[in-house]
Amino acid sequence: MNTVDILMKLDAGKLKEKPKAQLEINRLSKLSGEPFIVELEAVPARRYTDLVAGVVDKNGNIDASKGYKANKMIVLAGMKEPSMKDKALLEYYGCSTPEELLETIFTGGEISAIAEKIIEISGMSGDVVKEVKN
Repeated sequence: MNTVDILMKLDAGKLKEKPKAQLEINRLSKLSGEPFIVELEAVPARRYTDLVAGVVDKNGNIDASKGYKANKMIVLAGMKEPSMKDKALLEYYGCSTPEELLETIFTGGEISAIAEKIIEISGMSGDVVKEVKN
């Protein structure tokens, strides 16, 4: 069977579904006394590229000082629950922007871990293809 035949057998609607994932944030689970689960959704490739574009300098080198900012933007784009745009949360924590609320609720390590998972389910990590050796 060739690749066209395989593609013709797939459910086209399922290909359009965005991958989803959940992560438990251990620190917040301990603080709240119940599982604190964040709901994540894949970020489209074009959006992901826009979010990380500022991380690479004109010579193609990664600017580590901008990596944290990119991670925050990835999390804001891919974390669906809790929404950092929720007006009640923003007000409760005295934050004026979703980015400020994100940094108030989550530690830097948690933000990085959430971003890594979003990158993975978005198909932007290294484990998306397998080389076939002849």
